[in-house]
Amino acid sequence: MCLYKEPLLKEVGAGGLHLDRGRGAKGFARIAVNSFFDSLPRPASPSMQAFLDGIIIQLLDMSLASSYCGGISAGSAVFGRKLRSWQTLCLLSCHVHEELVPAVNARLWDVVRQANLNAIAHYVELFAARLVARYPLLLVEQHVLRELSDVSIAGHIAASFGLILGVALPRLMAHGLGDLREAAVTAMLPWLSCDTGHARTIAQCVVSQLLPDILRERETAGDAADVDVSDTAFLRATLAMLQQNKDIVRMLGMQQRYFARTDPERECSLEALLSAVSWLLRAVALFLPPFLILTAPVSRSAAPCSHCQIQTKSSPSR
Repeated sequence: MCLYKEPLLKEVGAGGLHLDRGRGAKGFARIAVNSFFDSLPRPASPSMQAFLDGIIIQLLDMSLASSYCGGISAGSAVFGRKLRSWQTLCLLSCHVHEELVPAVNARLWDVVRQANLNAIAHYVELFAARLVARYPLLLVEQHVLRELSDVSIAGHIAASFGLILGVALPRLMAHGLGDLREAAVTAMLPWLSCDTGHARTIAQCVVSQLLPDILRERETAGDAADVDVSDTAFLRATLAMLQQNKDIVRMLGMQQRYFARTDPERECSLEALLSAVSWLLRAVALFLPPFLILTAPVSRSAAPCSHCQIQTKSSPSR
């Protein structure tokens, strides 16, 4: 039910709500199911957690099926199902517990490496960033930094992993994981000269955030630290380039604003996922109990209207 498309709204008024023939109840069912998921306690009861574990793994497996892996056209039925599956996965990401992380790992990173369209990649990256922020010791070095250290990967893959790191970075630093800074900079430095513009801009943004603290620590340590002087000089020159070159500064602005406003915890909430849905569907989801949504009478006689279909967010241009 979490894969069904929202109904197309034709008319709201004295004549009642008219929905596209055959899709209305199923579309509202998806919103009702996601509202139910959002209302569950954290942690869930053992039986409910086992149920949620199964849904999470099934949705991840769906993206690895051959029909969902590549060559998907925007607006197609497959595109819509994959998009809605990742919206639900973002909502369920708060229920991924430490014991489930290995099973998620075995599937998630293969999906990140896919050539996903921007609308889908946005939710894949949000899901991954939320997990990275929650389980940094299990995921950052073993998966994100290891992938970024492979300079042979395609630019769009580097962009996705860099975006995941950049979005999760504030929470990683808040958790006292500053020792990851140098490893992150080492992994990101080669991508400063990448010919893929999005990957290069993300690398410049992440490195410009991390280098000031690294250099400050080296200056504070002074001669007592076993630091390569030439290496420090190179990092200072790199930071100066990132902070003072007008072309780079102009390009960094949009990416920095994206990182500043993107909080995985907030973006994976029901309210955020419904923020681009029509006002009526938001009201239905937020104020009516699921059982009322599922049992409300619906007229199926009217023709569809395209103006109230869900519109998806996307990350900065790739």
